[in-house]
Amino acid sequence: IIHTVPVSPLLTRLSPHPSLSPHPSLSSPVPLLSRLSPHPSLSSPVSRLMPQCGTCLMPQCGTCLMPQCGTCLMPQCGTCLMPQCGTCLMPQCGTCLMPQCGTCLMPQCGTCLMPQCGTCLMPQCGTCLMPQCGTCLMPQCGTCLMPQCGTCLMPQCGTCLMPQCGTCLMPQCGTCLMPQCGTCLMPQCGTCLMPQCGTCLMPQCGTCLMPQCGTCLMPQCGAEQSTTWW
Repeated sequence: IIHTVPVSPLLTRLSPHPSLSPHPSLSSPVPLLSRLSPHPSLSSPVSRLMPQCGTCLMPQCGTCLMPQCGTCLMPQCGTCLMPQCGTCLMPQCGTCLMPQCGTCLMPQCGTCLMPQCGTCLMPQCGTCLMPQCGTCLMPQCGTCLMPQCGTCLMPQCGTCLMPQCGTCLMPQCGTCLMPQCGTCLMPQCGTCLMPQCGTCLMPQCGTCLMPQCGTCLMPQCGAEQSTTWW
């Protein structure tokens, strides 16, 4: 079941998935980030992955990582992003983002981002998901993100983001985002986003996005900096 949410202020209209209890933060007028409860499995004083959300996207959690959503994208939760599921992880969407599905995970799009599809997952469709780029990231397009390809999905980059490659998909970075690598895919970061690492892949954050960590990977969470990361 997917809640259709109009494009207007969101936090006053959040409604939980029927299979889940409403998050306590959604019923109080107190600013959200000051009311987040820590996840029981985490030692951090605050468990917050998305700025508007009150819980994380890890298997132990029970709510979505999207502010408008009311269900988790993990298999233990009511609606997941796996092939067995039938609903999307995006609030406006109504179908899955997996190969078996036929519609996009982006609200404005009308086709899938999977190999069977031929258009992009971005609102404009037909071209790359990066604004400066001119080609698609799918197999049918001239330059893809798959191991067989030799160019990156980022405009400034020149190599693939797959395990076989040896350079990063971010312009400022110099190594891969795969488990074998040891540096981050974000320009300001200095360590990996893999479970073995201990720091965040976002510039303002200071901890990892893995289950062991307890702070957010989004710029609004966990720090005072205001620089953008994209």
